[in-house]
Amino acid sequence: MKSSIFIYVFIFENSLGPVFWLYCSDFLIPKSFSIVAFINWGTIVILGISAPYMITWSVGNTFSIYGILCLIGGIYSVIALKETKGLTKDKV
Repeated sequence: MKSSIFIYVFIFENSLGPVFWLYCSDFLIPKSFSIVAFINWGTIVILGISAPYMITWSVGNTFSIYGILCLIGGIYSVIALKETKGLTKDKV
């Protein structure tokens, strides 16, 4: 189980973990950023509440599901999100 948690955290931190905060801060005005941050924290709460129930169901399947979702998010980040390096907020 510890290795599953390690693999999940590794995949998350290399796919969607930092992308959310960096990408949203480039594009959003402060008022809308707070709404998006609230949605992000809400999904984290849902994940935290559902994880114990899913682990009692099946440890391997739980982290496989979470890992696949992170992998899909990472692929989406590479394909759909545009590069903002060197651009001003007006150009973005």
